[in-house]
Amino acid sequence: MPSAVRGFLVELPTGKRRTLGAATKESLQDVLLRQAIPHWRVCGGSAICGTCWVQVIEGNAGPPAPDEAQLLAHYAPQVEGHRLACRLTVDEAEGAVLRLRAPPSTVE
Repeated sequence: MPSAVRGFLVELPTGKRRTLGAATKESLQDVLLRQAIPHWRVCGGSAICGTCWVQVIEGNAGPPAPDEAQLLAHYAPQVEGHRLACRLTVDEAEGAVLRLRAPPSTVE
């Protein structure tokens, strides 16, 4: 039986809000990559760089795991109210609004 399709409600750096369809247990980062939505990330979902953090601006996305909290403490403005996109699943974020960060501009 296929997984139920649910979604993330995100606020893009432009301020526009979008609902992004996601399968059960799918991470926010996987959904952003699949839908070609730019988001700051370096390690590709390995939860070792801490750069993919998002801010929970409405609702609750659950507490980060201890290793995730360590990365957030180093890279995000604060641990509370933030999660890593590579670790946050649609199951945890139901009803929450997540603010995305724009990736840095590429200088050539």
